[in-house]
Amino acid sequence: MFYTDPFEYILIEDCLPDDVFDRLLKEAKNHVANAAEKRENPAVTEDLFPFINKAMFDKFSKVREFDPKFAFKRAEWSVQPPGYQFRKHIDYGAKILTAVLYISPEKNCGTILYDKDEKEIEVPWKPNSLFIHCPFDGTLHSYHNPSDKDYRVTIMCHIMDAKRLNPKKDGDVRKFFNTALSKLS
Repeated sequence: MFYTDPFEYILIEDCLPDDVFDRLLKEAKNHVANAAEKRENPAVTEDLFPFINKAMFDKFSKVREFDPKFAFKRAEWSVQPPGYQFRKHIDYGAKILTAVLYISPEKNCGTILYDKDEKEIEVPWKPNSLFIHCPFDGTLHSYHNPSDKDYRVTIMCHIMDAKRLNPKKDGDVRKFFNTALSKLS
């Protein structure tokens, strides 16, 4: 489903087939069992979202300029401990598209979107739902884990522009290339 308030985004419920999502739930339990006290981001090594490609950009009216020769897709687990909060932000310049698959627990907080007056609109948390947006000015959002006992587990998929990676900010940028799933197709 395509939404425009407070900015353009797509929400796909029941995104993955049951057998694939069940496998991810089992893998999520392993990530939680091995999680440290901070957020963890192990790489995802398979392309779970082949439909996220160049054609996806046609759905959005605003997309950051990028050089397609340097665009690639990568995905990572995001395991947030109880009480974790990620501040309001706009995804940084190397990210051209962001997709977040909600995994576990069964109940949690989705992504919080902010309008121009910073009024909050929550994309509802539902396991196996995929939230997609193209970052640009005006796409302020945040997320947090309100639970006092459960980890919040998602998979984040990004289409990134290699020309915009910043070694000063990103550290060893080879990690991005080593975990790339594909060139943008």
